[in-house]
Amino acid sequence: MSMRSLKDFNLAPQIVLVRLDLDLKDKELADLSHPRLVRILPTLKFLLERRNKVIVIAHRGRPENREQSLSLAPFKDIFSALLDQKVAFCASYQKAEISNLLENNQLVILENLRFDPREEENNPEFAAMLASLADVYVFEAFGMSHRAHASVVGVPKLLETYPGFNLEKEVVVLTKIKNDPPRPFAVLIGGEKLETKMPTIESFVSLADFVLVGGKLIEEDLPQSNKIVPIVDVITADKQGEKFINVRQESYASQSPILDLGQGTITAFKRKLALARCIVWNGPLGLCEDSRFAGATRELALAITQSGAFSVVGGGETLEFVVENGLLDKFDHVSLGGGAMLEFFTQERLPALETLEWKS
Repeated sequence: MSMRSLKDFNLAPQIVLVRLDLDLKDKELADLSHPRLVRILPTLKFLLERRNKVIVIAHRGRPENREQSLSLAPFKDIFSALLDQKVAFCASYQKAEISNLLENNQLVILENLRFDPREEENNPEFAAMLASLADVYVFEAFGMSHRAHASVVGVPKLLETYPGFNLEKEVVVLTKIKNDPPRPFAVLIGGEKLETKMPTIESFVSLADFVLVGGKLIEEDLPQSNKIVPIVDVITADKQGEKFINVRQESYASQSPILDLGQGTITAFKRKLALARCIVWNGPLGLCEDSRFAGATRELALAITQSGAFSVVGGGETLEFVVENGLLDKFDHVSLGGGAMLEFFTQERLPALETLEWKS
C-alpha cells in the first residue's frame, strides 16, 4: 500500500481545510471519548502544533433543508474542550467572514456541508468555493471515502491533498486483510441497507471462508454458496400498531417479521467464529434497539471478542452498540466507516482514495 502521508506535509504555517466525519447522534455529543472524536485528534493536533490555521468541514445526518437540529454548532464547545483552546463556528461559507474568525482563532468549524445540496451533487462550483478557503486539504473522513461528493472528490482536484492519520491507519489495516487475511477468514454482516449490502455479500463469498448473515438481509434471496452459514431458526413476533407482541422462536421458513436470529443459528455462528483467525463484522444481527431482539448481536459480539481472531468492527449502528456495551477496546480495529469499509473490501478503488493516489 502506498499513499502520500501527512507526515510529509510542509511545516510552513498555512490555512488547512480538513474534512472530518462528525456524523454523531444527539446522545453521542456528550461523549468526548467517542471514537469519532478521539480518532481525529492526532490529525488536528499535528496541524495546530505546527501553527497552521485549520478550517473544519463535515456533515451530520441527512438534513432536508437547514435542519438546525443537525447543525455543527455544538462542535464549537466540543472541540474547544478536546483541544483546550478557543474555537470558532461559522454558519456561512463566506470567505471574508471565515478570514475574520481565523484572525482570532486557530480553528474554525463551518456549518453542515449537507445544508447545501451542491455537496451531495458533487457540484464543481461548490467544490471550488470550498477549495478557495485554504492552501492545503486534509481528508480525514474514511466513512465518506466511498461517496462521490464535492468535499470527497471535488476539492482534492483543486488543492494539494493529504490523508489524515486515522484514514491512513484504516487503509493500512484493511488493505492487509483484503490482500492476505489470516485464515479461516469470517465475515459477519447484518443491518438493513439492502441496496449496498446484498452485492457485498456476493463479493465476500469469494473473499472469505465463512459468511454469516443476519438482520434484514436474511429476508432476501442470499447467494447459493456453502460458505454462507445456514440459518435454522429466527425470533419473530406479531405486530400490533407500532408494537411487537407474542415474541417467539420459529423456523427460518416463518412468514412473520424476522426480528433476530434464533438460538440454534447463534450457536452455529459461534462455532464458525471460534474457528476463525480473522473476523470482520458490520451491522447488527437483529432489531437491537429493542432489548428483546438484541440477543444475537450481543452474543456474537462477545463471541468475536473471545475468539482470539484478529477482529475488525465497523458501521454506525454497530459502533453505537459496541460503545454502549463497553466493548470498544475488545476489538483489534474499530473502523469509522460502515459502507466505506465494506466497499473497500469489495470494490477495486474508492473515490476518495483514488484522489489520494492510493495504490495497493
